[in-house]
Amino acid sequence: MIKQSGRLAALGLAWLIGMAEAAPLNSEARALFAEHGPVRLCVDPDWKPFEFIDAMGRHQGMAADLWRLMSERTGIEMRLVPTRTWQESLELAQRRECDVFTLAMATPERQAYMNFTRPYLRYPFVIATRSEAPMIRSIEEVLDKPLAAVRGYAYTELLKARHPGIHFMEVDNLAEGLERVRDGRAYGMIDSLATISNAIQLQRLHELKVAGRLADHWELAIGVRNDRPEWLPIFEAAIGTLTPEDYRAAENHWLAAWVEQPADERLIRALAALAILAVLALLLVLWRHRLLGRHALQMRAAHQRIADQAARLHESEQRFEQLAEQSRTVAWEVDAEGRYTYVSPSVETVFGYRADEIVGHKFFYDLHPEPGREAFKQMGYEVLARKERLVDFENPILTKGGDIIWVNSSGLPLLDEEGKVLGFRGSDTDITARKQAEQALRAAEDNFRRLVENIQSAVFSMTPDGTFLYASPSWVAMIGYHPDEVVGTNFRRYVHPEDIPLCEATLQAAVVTGHIPPAVEYRVLHKEGGIRWHRTVIAPAKDEHTGMMTFVGNAVDVTTDYALRTELKHQATHDPLTGVANRRLFMEALERELARSRRHAPPLAVLMLDLDRFKRVNDSHGHAAGDQALRIFVHRCRETLRESDWLGRLGGEEFAALLPDTGTDEALAVAERLRQAIAEQPFRLEDGTAIRITTSIGLALAGECDTADSLLARADAALYAAKQAGRDRAILASAPGPIPPS
Repeated sequence: MIKQSGRLAALGLAWLIGMAEAAPLNSEARALFAEHGPVRLCVDPDWKPFEFIDAMGRHQGMAADLWRLMSERTGIEMRLVPTRTWQESLELAQRRECDVFTLAMATPERQAYMNFTRPYLRYPFVIATRSEAPMIRSIEEVLDKPLAAVRGYAYTELLKARHPGIHFMEVDNLAEGLERVRDGRAYGMIDSLATISNAIQLQRLHELKVAGRLADHWELAIGVRNDRPEWLPIFEAAIGTLTPEDYRAAENHWLAAWVEQPADERLIRALAALAILAVLALLLVLWRHRLLGRHALQMRAAHQRIADQAARLHESEQRFEQLAEQSRTVAWEVDAEGRYTYVSPSVETVFGYRADEIVGHKFFYDLHPEPGREAFKQMGYEVLARKERLVDFENPILTKGGDIIWVNSSGLPLLDEEGKVLGFRGSDTDITARKQAEQALRAAEDNFRRLVENIQSAVFSMTPDGTFLYASPSWVAMIGYHPDEVVGTNFRRYVHPEDIPLCEATLQAAVVTGHIPPAVEYRVLHKEGGIRWHRTVIAPAKDEHTGMMTFVGNAVDVTTDYALRTELKHQATHDPLTGVANRRLFMEALERELARSRRHAPPLAVLMLDLDRFKRVNDSHGHAAGDQALRIFVHRCRETLRESDWLGRLGGEEFAALLPDTGTDEALAVAERLRQAIAEQPFRLEDGTAIRITTSIGLALAGECDTADSLLARADAALYAAKQAGRDRAILASAPGPIPPS
């Protein structure tokens, strides 16, 4: 294996030497690639202008142009592996389903499965933000802000290693990241200067700008699968076939937008560079006289570099001017009197004026609307006199069309060597959209506040542990507490102790599920005493940036509704004349007690009671007197029965009593006490009439085979027997018979 690797390395070196004249692969090198078929290329499918896959499935961009040249010059047969995202390309390479990355940075993670050539393209990292954001001098200024980055790109791994606290928001491609910056979900987008500038111009993203340039660069190389080390020197040599003219042609073809230093800095640097190069040229001339032919080639190379730099400077100037024209930021200078001496071309886009309509004709305060122009003028002259910087000063501008827009102004004074003010240089960034959004937000907040403060229900917000963060003014009317007394306290202070577990369970359900739980009804303690019933709905609300969970709620006083529902329920289940359980409610209680008796075997007794000769009372004294007698009868029964016993009116003058946990002897004793309570004292009516009434009672004990109907039937049979025996007595029913065979 060592010998084979050495032979392959030697082969790669031999071919590298041959590449000086861009020769195709020799027979041995071709055999290496023929053994595995065409080289499978993985690319970034959406990284304009560097590389991308077009609608026809073709590899396009700067890298594609350079790779076509390398393929033609080396004879290496290559095949594109189509992918939808760069992350997918990385995954295919890890699974050895593609052989080569056309354009990639070396990272520790990627070096686990790829070798890398020397870089053959180098471009700086930049950050794109909304146009109103301030310029960024260092990545440390935005570590706490959400920054969009394409998933799988190398710089995320590098920057995370250097700045562990950096906040990356991963996206599938550059377009998605810039859209998140535009709509405010991300503060900025990190990528190369070329790709971001290209996207800003071609997609007309006028709301965005390149806000800063990072110290790091894309160092883009060819990635080669590391289980075929013999390929690496061949691709190194392929890079060597590329000439400066090849790079220039690719850049001129694909770079559509660029951002460099401001024009005045570039001009100074260019002049300095030209001056240095001029001195260098003079020295070369002197050397030429001394060394003649030896240095002639160096002179020609130096002149070519000067020409290349001048061409690149010219292209950069043009691109900067194009970007400035599309920007919503106006650069300007005024003299010591405040008269404009320069405005950038974007002034026509933002202010509506041509540059020649402002320069030399207008003062800085002429663009400020009335009223307030005089005050703005005085403030401006004070800034000039104090030689102060202007930082993020928001002020209105009256455009040529008569519209008022808002700008954010920043700048610094221009001083001569003695410190005398010569003028002021600065910029105005259009923030009208932001101001309109802020105004709309304030209006919405005002409307919402008026709504909350005037509705009858109580609106609140609270933490997951139940501590109030906000309480609306209606709390005073609903529970007597002012909102200032409520905020910072816990809801448990105001809830009836018996209902606290119910409220805790509702809050916990919202915390755990993140959904709105069903409305809950509970009792609250009024500040002035007394109890009120509330129905409350709470909803979870999570802050997207902090991740903090809070809850908003709305409480309605339902005390009147609750009382009405309670009364309606009582009317539906109780006898309206006597107030005891009606037949339906009594039968439900009997069914429950029978079921309990079957499970746990406690004794259960049922009494059937009937007022003897009650028809005579109605006939002799009237139905009103009969109704009074029935109420007196129920009153005496309740005084005799236990609190756990049930008394129900089954119809007319027929009643039933349910005695849980009561055996035969005790049930007979209860029946006798009831009989005596009815018979021994006359019933005294409201008109003073006294009538004597007796009752007959049938008693039955529940058996294993009894149902509610059979138990009542046996008690009713015993009642009939008591009537037949002379009335005013209690008779025990016989035990139930065995269950008949099926």
